[in-house]
Amino acid sequence: MKLLLVSHLGLASGMIKAAQFIAGKQGNENHIELDERGIESFKKRFNEVIETFDKNEQIVLVSDIPAGSPGNTALEALMKSDFKFEYLSGMNLGMILDILLSGNAAGAKDAAIASIQISNDQTADDEDSDEEF
Repeated sequence: MKLLLVSHLGLASGMIKAAQFIAGKQGNENHIELDERGIESFKKRFNEVIETFDKNEQIVLVSDIPAGSPGNTALEALMKSDFKFEYLSGMNLGMILDILLSGNAAGAKDAAIASIQISNDQTADDEDSDEEF
C-alpha cells in the first residue's frame, strides 16, 4: 500500500512530518502539494510520483478538502491509470496515522462513518432539545 497525500501548500507535508514524528517513518508515505507553480506543475509532479509506484500495489489517496483542485486533479489522473486506489478526503492526522499503521484505509473509512453517525445522533438530540425549549 502506498499512501499519497495531496493538498494545498503546506498541509500534506505537515501531516507527513507529524505522522512520522508520532509513528516513525513507514516508507510508504508520499505527498504532493499545489503551490504557486500552479495546477499544471502539480499534475506533472503527481504523474512523476505515481510512475514510480508498482501497478500491483494499492494506492490510498487522501486530499485536504472535497472537490478541491489537488484532490480532483489527482483523482482524475488515477481514474485514467491502471492503479487500484481508494480515495478519502478531509485529511486529518488521526486518519493518516490509522492508514499508515494499519496498512489500509478500512479503519479510516470506518472512523469517518462512525463520526457521521455520531454527528447525526447529536443533531437529532439537539432538535429534540429545541422542541422542548
